[in-house]
Amino acid sequence: MSENFDIGPLTWVKDQINQSLDAVLVNLKAVQNNLHDTAPLRLSQTDLYQASGALDMVGLEGCKRFCAELEKLAGRLEKKTIDASPSLIELFIKAVESLKSYLQDLLDGAPDIPLRLYPIIHPIVLALGETMDESELFFPDTSNSAPKDLPSLQLSGTEYASFVVEQRLSYQKSLLGWLQTKQSIALNSMTQAVANVSYAQQKNSEKTLWWAASAFTESLEQAEIAENSGAKKLCRKLDQELRHLSDAVPRPHNHLLRDILYYVAISNVDRVNIHRVKEVFELDLLVDKKSSMSFDSASIDANELAVVQQLILQLEALRELWDDVSNTIDFSKVSTSAGVAQVHVDNVLMTKFSDKLVESQNLTGQLSQVVVVDLYASLQLASATLRDDATKVNHAALIEIAAALNLLETSLNHYQQLDADRVQKLLSEMHRLEAISSGESYEKLGNERASELDRDTVKAVVTQIKEALKTTEQALDSYFRQPAEKAPLTLTAKPLKQIAAVFEMLGLPTPNTIIKISNQFVEHFQTSQYVVNQSQFELVAESLSMIGLYADEMPKTRPESEQALEKAVIRLSEALAAAGVQSPETVSPEVNQATPASASVVDVSQTSPAMLPIMMHTDDVKVIDQAFDAELLDIYLTEAEEVLAHIAQNCQALRVNSTDIEALIEVRRSYHTLKGSGRTVGLSTMGDIAGQVEHFLNGVLDKKSVLSHQQIAGIEQMNAAFAGWAAELRANNQAEVNQTAWSAHAVALSEMSEAESNAELSTVIAPKTQPTVSAVAKKAKKPEPQVLIGGTRKMSRAFYDIFVKESMQNITTIEQDAARLATDSNLTPSDEAKVAAHTLASNALAAEFKTMGELGRALEAWLNEVENWTAQHTSLYGSVAKMLSSMWVKISELRNPRSARALIDVLLESTEQAKQNNARSVSMVDPATVAEITFTLPSVEGVDISQTPTVELVAEQAIPNIIPIEPATEKYPEISRDDYEVKLAT
Repeated sequence: MSENFDIGPLTWVKDQINQSLDAVLVNLKAVQNNLHDTAPLRLSQTDLYQASGALDMVGLEGCKRFCAELEKLAGRLEKKTIDASPSLIELFIKAVESLKSYLQDLLDGAPDIPLRLYPIIHPIVLALGETMDESELFFPDTSNSAPKDLPSLQLSGTEYASFVVEQRLSYQKSLLGWLQTKQSIALNSMTQAVANVSYAQQKNSEKTLWWAASAFTESLEQAEIAENSGAKKLCRKLDQELRHLSDAVPRPHNHLLRDILYYVAISNVDRVNIHRVKEVFELDLLVDKKSSMSFDSASIDANELAVVQQLILQLEALRELWDDVSNTIDFSKVSTSAGVAQVHVDNVLMTKFSDKLVESQNLTGQLSQVVVVDLYASLQLASATLRDDATKVNHAALIEIAAALNLLETSLNHYQQLDADRVQKLLSEMHRLEAISSGESYEKLGNERASELDRDTVKAVVTQIKEALKTTEQALDSYFRQPAEKAPLTLTAKPLKQIAAVFEMLGLPTPNTIIKISNQFVEHFQTSQYVVNQSQFELVAESLSMIGLYADEMPKTRPESEQALEKAVIRLSEALAAAGVQSPETVSPEVNQATPASASVVDVSQTSPAMLPIMMHTDDVKVIDQAFDAELLDIYLTEAEEVLAHIAQNCQALRVNSTDIEALIEVRRSYHTLKGSGRTVGLSTMGDIAGQVEHFLNGVLDKKSVLSHQQIAGIEQMNAAFAGWAAELRANNQAEVNQTAWSAHAVALSEMSEAESNAELSTVIAPKTQPTVSAVAKKAKKPEPQVLIGGTRKMSRAFYDIFVKESMQNITTIEQDAARLATDSNLTPSDEAKVAAHTLASNALAAEFKTMGELGRALEAWLNEVENWTAQHTSLYGSVAKMLSSMWVKISELRNPRSARALIDVLLESTEQAKQNNARSVSMVDPATVAEITFTLPSVEGVDISQTPTVELVAEQAIPNIIPIEPATEKYPEISRDDYEVKLAT
């Protein structure tokens, strides 16, 4: 993992993971109250499995490994193969909470160092009666290669075998001598033997492995590593690998390179070779030495922990006092445009806060973590300065006090795990507090500070913004419901100025402008001549909601969020100008120029039937739909029964409240399911009609519009038709579908939306008297939010969000199915995985993610054709799942995934051979009688590699060996990283 972990993919699945982990915590609390009843943990196994799948999806392998141990513990406790003791349940709860905290730290910018979780999971592994090395939570990028300038020996086949045997004997002799004497001369001999083996390797992967192994043997000079039982096991593993080399038996290395690199990473030995390995694999970014078991600091006793708990209780009182201080700020006296925004606070409350802080500071004398003690001292001095000198009280200083309180909360809650990152944050905050108390100029958070806000300052800022927004939105909501009552509007002045002051201080002009214009609208609403305008209410409410979402993203806001705010400024400015209010904020010359649009009076009848007539004619195309086989049909009908009931339920919800966006999404998702399932089982016509309805509903969601009662009725008609077809299928195994009539019905739903829009417009612009042109202004259509894929292709934001979320679910289904097959060689792919592959491919192609769509199509065809599964098929299945996951990550980063041409070719070739085998009704033949098919991936010479993925990258990413298998005498699909030749045999 990289120090700069990309949080993009994690943000999509974080809520799902938290939901699963929260469910586990609820069940653990139940067991904690009744240790004899462990039945609730049965559901926890499923929750942990789902969380593990999501973690694997975003590449958090260490967290996935951690979660796997928790899943195992839940299973053992539920089956009562181990006792549910109070201490073990407490460990379990702590582990789940630690995982949640770790994921949140990643979102806040912390590096992904899973080794930090080892002290939490290790006692759980011991309770399970098992062992676990720290290296099992270490995940370097093993795709890197040894330097090209390493020495190389050119040996013939017989010379090579003799040479490896010779080096193995030398290694064994030196290893025995080192175990007995721990002398450096023996280590030097071991290192030389391993280095010699690396020189003789022609394949890059083998050379890299043994080159890194030579650095590992050098690291054994460090006493902590030499005494580590895992390191001693690794020495024996290297001897076994040498034996396999001498016997010319190819074996997968599994996690050997990872284990080797772990000990190199934690080594302090000053050797050139060790430094080179660390540099090539970037190992210094992957190990927080404070978290490694070999480097543990002295334990903290129970008395000190009791003091920490007392400080946590006092901190809650301090936070309440500080909230009272913040609530006394009179923002009407704060000039947000001034360079120095002096703030007036209640000095009595400041004195109470400072006195309470002194009580806590007196307790810190019993703490061993000096940095926490120093932060308390700095905070007390800063608060005393603000209490005694009102000229130094400004918004930036107050935010630093709030940030320090949040940082203390984090530090006390993780008192025993204060790693280097947290210590650095404490030191940085101390420096800023000292700047306040020493009288230095600290009037404003500089731009460089605003762009790199630490977690605790962000927490303080966002909390302040959200609280002020909550007050404002509640007041506006009361006014919007009863516009005649203007009293609630007076409650918005203070919080809006408070938010503006924060954004002004942070140097964020766009959100600041939105707040200021919103405040102008509120002042306009308060005037006696104001005429109620619902669209203005909606615009202000929508804009303030966007500010809340923007604050949640701080400090790492997305570019599209910035663009959305800029568009909101334009909409607000236009509306303000149309209302005749002068805005002090000039966005652009075009914005302030109101050009009235002419409109003609349209007379459209508003009377419409409650139901759409289904126009059927004798020449309509009628199709007989039937499934591929009875088993698939039964699966479809069982699912369709639930889906149709779900549609009916949500249509009823929409009739009650047509703005219920959740119900609308559920209806759209249900028709998506009918589309994918129908096409998968062979009911293509029914699937196509469902797809048309889904397409219509996607448009409704994209435009953020609502369904009319007539449209809801039309969807219910479609639902009834599907129910009729399902009944016909159950009775006759086939159904007659009038494709022409029902396709037209689906199209009519969209046309009805346009007709109703025109009718609504005519109602607004057709008064009793003939209007003048200046009195009629056609409302401009809201620009549709979009995302930019790969810097070149635009896509609807709503469609993109739906695709990312649904493709994640489909890929998770495929990955879980591949994992299921890896654990049991007698299983075959599930129908759910086949449906997921089909749906994923269809959606990807529709979204124009061609590479994912093509791989999904190849996977779907392959799953449907291969009948006789082997370990090699399972391995290939896992490789495809891994590649799809990698593509999803790229898409979630708004990037186009690279082609997986080599992997697709292997799937297509295997599919074709499976078809031939099925046609000959041959389940399996002797591998010796089957001709081997060999082809080489395309050369990259003369190809623009900026547009085309290199062969090295394809070979490296397309088929990673994620499911190790035992060697066999038969020839199976394989990819060599060195000659890039793909060999395939049935």
